[in-house]
Amino acid sequence: MIFGVLQKVKNTGSSDPFNARLMFQIFELRDKMVKNDSERSEFDRLYTPVLESMEETQDSFLKCKELIINHKKNVEDGSIIKFQGEIIEVSESINRELKSNFKDFFVKGNRAITLLIPLFKKYGVSINFLFKNDKDFKKGLTDFSDKHKGSKYSEFVKMVLNDRESWLSKFNKGRQKVEREGFTLPDIKYIKNTGGQVVCLIPKVDGLEILDLLDMLWGNLFDFIEDCVVFLINFNLEKPWEIVVVPEDKRDVSMPVKYKIWLEGLSAFLESEAKKKNEK
Repeated sequence: MIFGVLQKVKNTGSSDPFNARLMFQIFELRDKMVKNDSERSEFDRLYTPVLESMEETQDSFLKCKELIINHKKNVEDGSIIKFQGEIIEVSESINRELKSNFKDFFVKGNRAITLLIPLFKKYGVSINFLFKNDKDFKKGLTDFSDKHKGSKYSEFVKMVLNDRESWLSKFNKGRQKVEREGFTLPDIKYIKNTGGQVVCLIPKVDGLEILDLLDMLWGNLFDFIEDCVVFLINFNLEKPWEIVVVPEDKRDVSMPVKYKIWLEGLSAFLESEAKKKNEK
């Protein structure tokens, strides 16, 4: 049972994966870890800034998506296009707003990740090594593995390694470019296609169109934040509780959580009972 205060963060229902997984799911799992209201409040104090930063990151991503989709439509239907001879005149510009939200996506997404540090530290786990260069990262990972033994921790190490190699390094490089090196998106360009229709050319970053890049990074960031917090809770669960993954085809569309709390050994017991029934 969930106690305390659940304040609405997003104006959507429980079917929204953001609400279902980063709010209701995390708070339900949290309640199996904490022992009293004071511990619950302390967890919430440290987790809420992560949640809010993720909301802001998603808002930046969705704003980029909205800007590009609407602008392409307006260009293609000609509603914002005029001609002065062979010169294409576009009466709408999204360059400034697009660049601002693109930058905010990385800055706020990075803030969500770094805010995991004090949350983990509260429970005696240091993850500072996640943000180090390759040499220090490997050393930090080795130190982590030496200090924290057991399958729960080794699975966390595997996840971190996989994420760093597959997308986190790309995210960190993007954040460094926009935040430290002053990188901004190139302006949108406009050309006539072979049929004489004006189309806009959306800038690419690292060979990917902006929306493809942000969609990939957002999905991975979402999973990473969720998985990290779930791992942390799982580190601190006392028997007989454990956390299990809900298969995608078994998730309730009205509350599509990825993880749920479970009694240790219950899965094996249920499988055994089902086998007995089938043998009869």
